[in-house]
Amino acid sequence: MQLPADTEPPVKSEAVTLGLGAAGDPFAWGACSDQDLHTRVFVKQQAVDDALRHASKIYRELRAPVDDETSSEERCGRELVEWMEEIDKLHETSQAFEILIGVAGRTGAGKSTILNMLLEVPELLPSSNSEAATSCACRVSWNDDDAPEHQFRAEVVFRSPEDVAQELQHIFAMVQQREQLNEEADDDDNPFERMEEEAETQCAIAEGFKKIGAIWGLDQEDVESMTPKDLLVSNPEVFQLLGTTKTIYSQDAEKFAEVVKPYMDSSENLQGFRAWPLITEVRLFVKAPFLKHGVVLVDLPGLSDAVESRAEVANKFSKKLEITAIVAPARRAIDEKTGVQLMSDYQTLRMQLDGKYHKKSFCVVVSQIDEIDCDVFIKGDATAKQDQDLQRDTREIKVLTERSAMLGTKLKADAMALAKIEEKVAKVSTKLVALKPTGRGSKTITKDKSFQDRAAKIKDEQKAIKKERTKQKKTVERSTNIKAGTDRDLETLRAQQKWACISMRNKHIIRAIQRDFAARQKALSREMRQKNEYDGSVDVIPVSATAFRDHLKGREPMGFPTRRHTGIPRLRQWLADSTLERREAHLDALLNALRRLFLSIQQWSLTNGGGQSVQFSRDTIQELLSRTHAKFLTMLETELRRGSDAVKTLDPFKEIEQGRALCKREYCKAATRLAVKTPEDHTSAVLMHWTTFNAILKRNGGPHYCRGREKREYNFPEAMTASILKHFLKVWHKTFRVEIPSAEVPIMNGIETIWHQYLEELRDQIQATAPDILPHFEDSMHTIRGIMSEMRDRVHVALKCLSECSSDIHPQFLDSLRSQLTPIFEAALDLKGTGHFQHRRRHLYDRVKAGNDAMFNAGYKRMARQYAQNLGRLPHAFAETAAFAGAKVAAQLTLMLDRLEGASGGDWAVVDMQPSLQQRLQTAVVEWQMDWRLPKRGEESGGFGGVEEEEVGIPRGFVEEGGEQLVVVKTEAKAGESDGEEGPMAEG
Repeated sequence: MQLPADTEPPVKSEAVTLGLGAAGDPFAWGACSDQDLHTRVFVKQQAVDDALRHASKIYRELRAPVDDETSSEERCGRELVEWMEEIDKLHETSQAFEILIGVAGRTGAGKSTILNMLLEVPELLPSSNSEAATSCACRVSWNDDDAPEHQFRAEVVFRSPEDVAQELQHIFAMVQQREQLNEEADDDDNPFERMEEEAETQCAIAEGFKKIGAIWGLDQEDVESMTPKDLLVSNPEVFQLLGTTKTIYSQDAEKFAEVVKPYMDSSENLQGFRAWPLITEVRLFVKAPFLKHGVVLVDLPGLSDAVESRAEVANKFSKKLEITAIVAPARRAIDEKTGVQLMSDYQTLRMQLDGKYHKKSFCVVVSQIDEIDCDVFIKGDATAKQDQDLQRDTREIKVLTERSAMLGTKLKADAMALAKIEEKVAKVSTKLVALKPTGRGSKTITKDKSFQDRAAKIKDEQKAIKKERTKQKKTVERSTNIKAGTDRDLETLRAQQKWACISMRNKHIIRAIQRDFAARQKALSREMRQKNEYDGSVDVIPVSATAFRDHLKGREPMGFPTRRHTGIPRLRQWLADSTLERREAHLDALLNALRRLFLSIQQWSLTNGGGQSVQFSRDTIQELLSRTHAKFLTMLETELRRGSDAVKTLDPFKEIEQGRALCKREYCKAATRLAVKTPEDHTSAVLMHWTTFNAILKRNGGPHYCRGREKREYNFPEAMTASILKHFLKVWHKTFRVEIPSAEVPIMNGIETIWHQYLEELRDQIQATAPDILPHFEDSMHTIRGIMSEMRDRVHVALKCLSECSSDIHPQFLDSLRSQLTPIFEAALDLKGTGHFQHRRRHLYDRVKAGNDAMFNAGYKRMARQYAQNLGRLPHAFAETAAFAGAKVAAQLTLMLDRLEGASGGDWAVVDMQPSLQQRLQTAVVEWQMDWRLPKRGEESGGFGGVEEEEVGIPRGFVEEGGEQLVVVKTEAKAGESDGEEGPMAEG
């Protein structure tokens, strides 16, 4: 069988059309192939949920006869037991389905806050404000525990005692090394290099004892007299945790976050020690609709952790990630060339080799967009200077700011005037009180005319002052209203200005990232066949998680009038959409298996115990069908074996081996740039500081993190690996992304031809031998045809596994190169004395130049062996596919003959209980059928169901289209010209 080299791999939704989307399909999920992707996934997900619910009922009915002391196959026929096993397996397959979404970014990028907002649980993950917050991988997935008190669940995985002991031994070894350096101080002819080594050793010791102090509460002096073993067992509570998994439950989000927090940051827990250095992985389970159908969010702080167990967990996740979101803060992304450069060249190359460097598996999230100084941006940005609306708003803000200040001054003066009037009122009231006689007989005292005149005068004065007070109160009230209106207008304009600045800056960032991504993908895109994915574009989603959190708490943050403006709904929808194709492929496979199970149970439940009124010889029919079945099973096995052999001819390593001369040049070129400060910038030859170079060598080439003003990670083995493997991207893609997936088409064409021949021959033999049973055979054909769809799913999965094994293959080259470079680095460190920096650089170059052929061969052979190992699994997978098809067809033919005779045979019998059991199963099957034909309309949240009812895109303007427009009354008049005028009002 020839494989067309340029054939595009089949799209999964098209590949399953024969089994699922045929016209006239009786089930809603099978007749929705012409619908959009959202609708198809929604309908199929509901069909799977309904089917598994009904299958569980059937399982309980089948389980009852075997729940006694006799064996299951004595009470219940073998095929019925297999149904129960298949139902169990389908449930496991459904629950085990996961789509891992990795979220990566530098410390302080806001990853944790974004994850919290995606889940709408504000304080679930602590912010990365300490070294502990970036020390272990954290994954968040759906919580399938329905107990009210288990709404939130966490599993904290502690490091093994061996792992912790190994790190303690390393810390103690560093202490001994420092002591040796002190002893050798008098004999050292290069005090400057010794000073550097002492500083690095002391830094490593300080980092180690920071962890020891967090766990055991001991300082360096307390530990000096102990051994690593003594320290490990000194706290029984700590030692008992090692190697265990702690489970935490809660029904309250805030209490749950409070309990889990000490395991993910440097907080002190209930036992009185900080546990974060002992954690390998934290698994959180939350009932967030966003996670309901297999989505798992993974917070990966780094893939190069100094702790081996945590680095292993991080690398394990990185290989399984289906989607990656890189988080870059807006303030950083606008200053750097692009947020995509947060990934190293090797990380980019790894995604390209894994076939995940495209817009359906990769996006950039620009975070913290709310952090912007509008005044600085408007003055410094050329586009902002040319934007008339923004400049107009800026001028109006200046006018309103001045007016607000003047109105504030006036309001203060009016209030002071009112206060003085109040003082006058109080004084007059005091005078009136003083005129009134007091004591016994005061009412009988005759008041002369002068007294009455004075009282009348004071009352007139009081009346005038009160009138003045009333007028002044109105003045104060009017001033207050004018100031409040002006402040509202000012706040609205500032919010509008802030959103305009944010939007403008976002456009700059998006253009820069798109340009960089297109350049990185350009070399790869020429070889791509799926242009819709590899078109050089990438989704860039600006978000403000803090603004979204304010909306959750009922506050309206400045510049973000709606949740849509924050970008979080848009990010959630993008992540949802990026999983739909994978979900559909998973649902199709489940539905194919569930359809066959449904039809088989339906046929059995309708079987008449007395048999059918047809005349035939079972032995004759069975012998005839068995011969035909065996013949075509052999043909099927042969065809699949032929397909497997054809795939084996797809060998990318033949072309890779031909690039040996190129690799030799690249090895030497990479070795010359190992000491360059910015190795990715080929226009720069500025060298790193010699202390940095030595620190990298002491870490076997890296990773080494520079924590200076310009944070940077160096990794010599990764840099050299990237320089070699980037030249094999085209052949790598050709094999793993085009040719292997394309092999499915000719393989399935051959299988379908054999399958149709097989069914036609079965029909012809039954027609010639026992025509009376032909209608019953046609009834069974619905189930048998469905087996073809399951075979297609199995072939697709086998080839997909082989295609995706590239993520296990190319790391072999890095591992091989790292092992060969380690002794070279160690030998370079032995070169000491004056000019050692240049001597060490030269040593590396000479050794790499002399050994580049051996280095390439070792890496090449390890990759080839790994590929051969994965390729060797394909024949076995194909053989299992043929055996599966043969067994299921044989079972259906046996069921057909049992129905004709009456289902009392051994494989399908249920002792003493068959009639009532069949009736109960028949009822369950009818309900199942009704749900598949007329599904109840359900609802899904988080963008994982049908089409979103609400728009989630980020609005272009401050006021959403279709809403009321922002009306601002222009005011050029100076404040205070007319005290009675209303200020400019803003209505949104």
